[in-house]
Amino acid sequence: MFDLADPQAQALADELRESFEDALQAYISAWPSHHEIGTYALTTGHRTRPVGCLLACAAVGGAWPTAMQAAIAVELVHKSSVIRDDIADDDDMRSGHRAVHAQFGVPVALALSDRLWSDAFSSIAKAFDPELSSRCLRGLTDATHEMALGQLEDIAPSPHMSGLRSRLLVNERKTGVLAQIACWLGAVVGGADSGRADALGRYGRRLGTAFQVLNDVRNLSGLEDQRPAATDIRDGRETVLTAYARSEANRFVADRSRESYAGDDLGAVRRAMLDAGADDFGESLAADLMRQARAELAQLTSSPARDVLVALTTDGLLSFAF
Repeated sequence: MFDLADPQAQALADELRESFEDALQAYISAWPSHHEIGTYALTTGHRTRPVGCLLACAAVGGAWPTAMQAAIAVELVHKSSVIRDDIADDDDMRSGHRAVHAQFGVPVALALSDRLWSDAFSSIAKAFDPELSSRCLRGLTDATHEMALGQLEDIAPSPHMSGLRSRLLVNERKTGVLAQIACWLGAVVGGADSGRADALGRYGRRLGTAFQVLNDVRNLSGLEDQRPAATDIRDGRETVLTAYARSEANRFVADRSRESYAGDDLGAVRRAMLDAGADDFGESLAADLMRQARAELAQLTSSPARDVLVALTTDGLLSFAF
């Protein structure tokens, strides 16, 4: 968590996180088997999305415990997606721990991923009355579909999706949409009208996208703890930063190819992107997205929950990590 100036907001944020951890442990304990694997996969992370779901519920005047099952479903979808993301990216570390596939093997990781996302849908179907469950399931289905589109485009970029706006859309789909559905679900369960629920959804989408942009900046700048600098370039990954540098007519970036990113060539492309101001552009873009997210909260009345959501659009974003 991060420090909040308002004691009430701080107390709420702490309570929600602790309550979520208890609920998640109860979920794992109910498994008939494979507790070690489930515990390993689920007991790490910053919990921004599920806590954001509970905060959204409280921010619209709902009783946040009623959104706990939705919060758990969001976390299950998240963990399912990062298990596959780590396999696709050949990343052996996640949140300071060995990735699930590195610890248990790819077949087990894939089977666990299937278990988690299917549990997410099953739990939503049973958590609420039929009308509310149906509405929430439609939202979660649309979100996971959009996430799949973003992931495919991330690992297999289409030639027509190389522009700046296209790569930003990929970030929204790959990362922003899960924060969007988390906040939307919380608001819907909390009884919000469509206007406030959609506003909180847009808040989450923009905030989640901002973090992905900042994550790309940290990778380019060499500020990540777990990965060497410029692994995105090394792996031939298209990002908003490469799209921006390409738009600046930088020949190193415009002529990029996966095979050329090694040794001195990797360093040359990285320096070219930094010289083009890609890092400054990314930070400015993220700041603008956070301002847009903050503006969506204008529809909410003042409350400790709203204060925490506002804080996430400032320094809190880096403390939570989407």
